[in-house]
Amino acid sequence: MAQRSPVALARMALGLIGSQENIESFSESRTGARAADTFYSIARQQLLSSHDWAFAHKTEPLSASAVEKFPDFYYAYDVPSDMLLARRVISPSGRSAKVPENQIVVLGGRKTVLTDIEQATLAYTYDCEDLSLFTPMAYAALAHLMGYYMAPAATSDKKRGNELLQIYTEMVSSAGASDANQSTGPEQQAPSWIANR
Repeated sequence: MAQRSPVALARMALGLIGSQENIESFSESRTGARAADTFYSIARQQLLSSHDWAFAHKTEPLSASAVEKFPDFYYAYDVPSDMLLARRVISPSGRSAKVPENQIVVLGGRKTVLTDIEQATLAYTYDCEDLSLFTPMAYAALAHLMGYYMAPAATSDKKRGNELLQIYTEMVSSAGASDANQSTGPEQQAPSWIANR
């Protein structure tokens, strides 16, 4: 298997947009290297946020925030430092709830999740930088997204960038479905009030 790295990914993206540049690092002064340096992190984070990928999924118990009270919620917890996107808050009994964007706030200079769940655990997407963990389809989709972002700087063909974005959208949908099929965790049990009907 070829080595996966940010530079290898950028070379793949450059190839997708029809550029002949063969960059060796993001610090080069060439157009493709500068574009890759500019867009790599945001494209990677955008892909990671698009789906609850098994390779970028973590579950961690939360620590109580130093903030004592917040209106409308019983508890405030500091989120893990590597969190990119909160997915679910889980109670000790296994009950879980999605985390709406308005329940992630910055308090005292730290990102905090607000909830009514005591002793909560957070399921989240972390900012995975190790490209060797990405599924082949997620890696290829990321190359297409990089190509979309890099196309205006690296080529005069504006249409190609839009084509790559469309392909990325289709690929991430397919890759997400494949990832979801392969990442079967423990079965969710129905709450007792449903099971006892």
